[in-house]
Amino acid sequence: MATTTSYTNTAALIEGVKQGKTDALNQVYKQHYGMILTLVQRYSTNDDDFKDIMQETVVALYQNVLSGRYSPDAKLSTYLYRIARNQCEKKLSRKGHRELPQKEEADNSNDSVVYKQRQDRVKAYLLNDLKADCRELLVMFYYQKMSLTEIANEMDFTVDYAKNKKRRCMGYFRTIVKKGEENHA
Repeated sequence: MATTTSYTNTAALIEGVKQGKTDALNQVYKQHYGMILTLVQRYSTNDDDFKDIMQETVVALYQNVLSGRYSPDAKLSTYLYRIARNQCEKKLSRKGHRELPQKEEADNSNDSVVYKQRQDRVKAYLLNDLKADCRELLVMFYYQKMSLTEIANEMDFTVDYAKNKKRRCMGYFRTIVKKGEENHA
């Protein structure tokens, strides 16, 4: 009977992935299954898409760890979320779904839906200007739809601290957005 290791911290888990240990890859898969399922369900209702994206995400992590593209400073859940989101967007573009909003944008530049999509893309871009912990917290809250309790558990905070941190991070983010609007006005 093979023994399996339960990795208690991210560094040990990534080291297990680097060594190609199946139990490390399985733990990554199991720990992030729900988060990636929720993301894929926003993009597609097809179960095969989910299975493909989940496997492609874990494989991409493995390849990035081996090639040195994964930074130990990166939060694993946020890193996997980004890979999975990119996989979803690739799958949609292969199916031709991303072409429609771009054409619609050219035809109806005043349309509020297109404006909101453009605003969302700009905000996602501006998130990169935040410190990693703020970016991670806001992504978990607004994009992954995690509760403050879940975020507190994930980031080893108290719920009150997570609530205050979210408020402060949103203040920083609003400042960045205002500066961006002033630069493009």
